[in-house]
Amino acid sequence: MRVNYGGSDGSYFPFLPFIMPEEGVDLAAGDEQMHFNCTLANTERELAMIVKQRAETEDDNAQQFLSVFEREWTKNKGKGFVEFNFEDIMPETVIKGTTQPKSIVVLTDNSCGSAGESFVETCKKSRKVHVMGRPTMGLNDYANLVCKDWKEGFELLYPTSRLSRVDANEGMTGVGIPPHTHIPWTSEHVRIDVDLDKALKYLSSKT
Repeated sequence: MRVNYGGSDGSYFPFLPFIMPEEGVDLAAGDEQMHFNCTLANTERELAMIVKQRAETEDDNAQQFLSVFEREWTKNKGKGFVEFNFEDIMPETVIKGTTQPKSIVVLTDNSCGSAGESFVETCKKSRKVHVMGRPTMGLNDYANLVCKDWKEGFELLYPTSRLSRVDANEGMTGVGIPPHTHIPWTSEHVRIDVDLDKALKYLSSKT
């Protein structure tokens, strides 16, 4: 997940069974919530983006993800901050995994943001995964950007959602998602892939 600027959370859902342990992990554990600010203007801009995104992809999973977002934005138009219903995308929050692989290393750095960070945070819930490298960007306290553009050629991207952890002063802004094993960046990284070497040594120790 190094130099990963994000995208759609739905894009990594197919990987979850391989990432999670056999007994499963409840991804909804805890009281974390994401609230979307469904003002009239935000809804109109978000729906316009969804129409464009649906025309640009043929992937069935992505289309389903976009359909749910379209439904939730439309249903909650003008209601302000609300929590969306994503049961159609993930009807079961307890995700059971596979036997193989038994051990996984995820490499991160401060160029990992948005959906990339969501993936790293999800991976950290699995006992099979060990995250190595440096903390991520820390972008997801406020996310799901929409665009306001002007005919003069100017655009403003701004977030429409916020995580409830911000209210408890537990946000990730300026902090990021910390790895299990921190590998400080040094000049040695210019010559060799220090992170990858440490990851291979870690996996060798597990076998």
